[in-house]
Amino acid sequence: MPEAQTAEAGARRVLQVFLGHNLRAGDVLQSDSFVATFSKPGWGPDDFDAGVEYAIAEDWIELVSTQSYRLTAEGFAEASG
Repeated sequence: MPEAQTAEAGARRVLQVFLGHNLRAGDVLQSDSFVATFSKPGWGPDDFDAGVEYAIAEDWIELVSTQSYRLTAEGFAEASG
């Protein structure tokens, strides 16, 4: 079984998904937008969950509903930097 990624690595991958959709601060993505990225070898649903928790704690994204997330200005800056 592959070793789980770190929560920070998962959070950075979440940010990259936002950028991959050409989104900016304030834009929202549904959770299904992350499935393909977190289904690649070495990644899984637990990595996504840990990454989302980390990104929320760092104020990089905000929980909009149980199925959607908003990219914050801090998250956009972190991802773009």
